[in-house]
Amino acid sequence: MIISKRHVAWVALCSAAECAAQKPEHTTPSLYASLCLASAHYTVIYKPSGFATAIPLSPWRVAAGYQFTPRLGLEVSGMYRAESSAGSATGTTTIGQPVRDYTTEKSRSGALPVVARYSLSARPARPWHMEVLAGVTVTKTRAESSYTHTVGGQIVTDRQDVNHKTSLYYTAGLGVRYRFGQHWQAVADWTINRNTERLSAAISQQVLGRSIDLTYAYGLGVRYCFRLKPTVSQRPTH
Repeated sequence: MIISKRHVAWVALCSAAECAAQKPEHTTPSLYASLCLASAHYTVIYKPSGFATAIPLSPWRVAAGYQFTPRLGLEVSGMYRAESSAGSATGTTTIGQPVRDYTTEKSRSGALPVVARYSLSARPARPWHMEVLAGVTVTKTRAESSYTHTVGGQIVTDRQDVNHKTSLYYTAGLGVRYRFGQHWQAVADWTINRNTERLSAAISQQVLGRSIDLTYAYGLGVRYCFRLKPTVSQRPTH
């Protein structure tokens, strides 16, 4: 049987075209988790006292997300911080009685940002992606303090204060991600947050040092994609 060179070339060309048609153009990470070095501040207004403060959260932020399309994903992240301190002071009254003051402070704060991440890149296969972030953040804080004043071993003042609050914020910002492996990406983001219970300009100036009630959050870390879902162009089969 004699096979012409033209026939062999035609078979090779068809085989190459078929392989190219079956090869995925890109892959979309469906489910991912990330760990970031992060810093965030949120304003809190305690009711009914109206006392306002800014809570700092650092240094770690963990997140989990789902990539619906190569450009659109939804992410839920969390930060937590607990602090405690105690102090005392001693002295004597004018008649020589011993005086002692004892104070304690405890605080626990957590934040849960929920944001959509939308890539500005029209080419999903690119390793670099600039993203727009938008969503909400929920924080929960609890602050406890105590003060005890004794004179001559007798308690004169014993005060306990507890404040707790759940707050909601609008969140928006920018993010960058870079794919450096099949499962790994480097990620960074910057967001601004505004409490839905807006602070007055005077209180904002006192708490934040500026009249605009905006706080910021930053993050830099890595993302691991657990599963890859191939996205293949649909071509007619013969």
